[in-house]
Amino acid sequence: MKKYIKISGKEKEWIGTALNVSPSMVDFALHFDAKRGNSDLAKRIRKLALHRGGVLMNELPAFETIHNTAAGEMVQPFENGTKLVLVWATGSLKIFNKKGELCRDIHINTIEELTNAQCFAASL
Repeated sequence: MKKYIKISGKEKEWIGTALNVSPSMVDFALHFDAKRGNSDLAKRIRKLALHRGGVLMNELPAFETIHNTAAGEMVQPFENGTKLVLVWATGSLKIFNKKGELCRDIHINTIEELTNAQCFAASL
């Protein structure tokens, strides 16, 4: 899952000036660049960006979601043939591959866990 901090161009400029860094360094930090975005400076840039109104975003693939209220389920079929089924009442989540075989059977409690499961299903 790709994450980044969304902030205005004006705020990016302000952060660059305040910390005396280049615009590209600000971008590396805000996009969590694997090579240049893991330093202490990058962490300070991200902290300042969030403090100045930046929003942490997650980039996810788009997929259809079917809410079956009668059954209390959420079903997400993916383009790769994978299907994710979540039972709302229990938090039981099952992921089936394109052959219909059960790949993962877990219990989730948070939206982050659901997001991780969606990324897993999309990557099969």
